[in-house]
Amino acid sequence: MMIVPVSLFANTDFQIIRAKNYDYDIALKKEADGSYVALVLQCTHASNPLTFTGDKFNCSLHGSTFNEQGAVIHGPAEHPLKRLTTKISENEIIVLL
Repeated sequence: MMIVPVSLFANTDFQIIRAKNYDYDIALKKEADGSYVALVLQCTHASNPLTFTGDKFNCSLHGSTFNEQGAVIHGPAEHPLKRLTTKISENEIIVLL
């Protein structure tokens, strides 16, 4: 479990979070309805860590690209990024790892 303060989203709807003792960064995005989407930045093709560039996630290993919702834009990856369950508790966002 990872706890993220809601205050991180005061001026932005998007954050990259590094979880302690977790192999991949997490992209956390605030949706228009106030919910949060958490994506594991791990390529679904070869498990390589992804980097965020502009408005997409890129895999440096084979060139797969994913959009901010985790969908594949360009292969060889065929599956979307893994989504983690999020819960909102008062002033915290809880991400279940």
